[in-house]
Amino acid sequence: MKLKFYIVGLLLGFTCISHAQTNSSGSGNWSDGTVWSTGAVPAATATVNVNHPLVLDQNISITTGTYNLFQNVTDIAGGSNFTLSLITAGGTLDVKAGTTTFEGTAAIDNSTLIVRNGATLILGTTTLDNGAA
Repeated sequence: MKLKFYIVGLLLGFTCISHAQTNSSGSGNWSDGTVWSTGAVPAATATVNVNHPLVLDQNISITTGTYNLFQNVTDIAGGSNFTLSLITAGGTLDVKAGTTTFEGTAAIDNSTLIVRNGATLILGTTTLDNGAA
């Protein structure tokens, strides 16, 4: 009987780990691990919720992850133009509110891009491709 409880607990532990989310915990620079609930910059495969305004100070690549933006995410004023790469089936960028700015290039291929009513997405030179030959 103890073995059954151990196995069930182990399986539940794996389920919780595989569905972990990374949430912003304050305003600041995207590259600063202290603004993220996990203490590290989100991976391209993560489920990410941006709940605070962030300054984009690095390139962003989303592979199989889902990035939900509820607040402004903007390039450094007068700084470098950072890029967005959303090029793997299963990746999602959902701009739910605020203004999101990637002044550099954006490549969106065979992924999901959603800009909700009232939200704004500003992109530099952009390539859209649905993966069809």
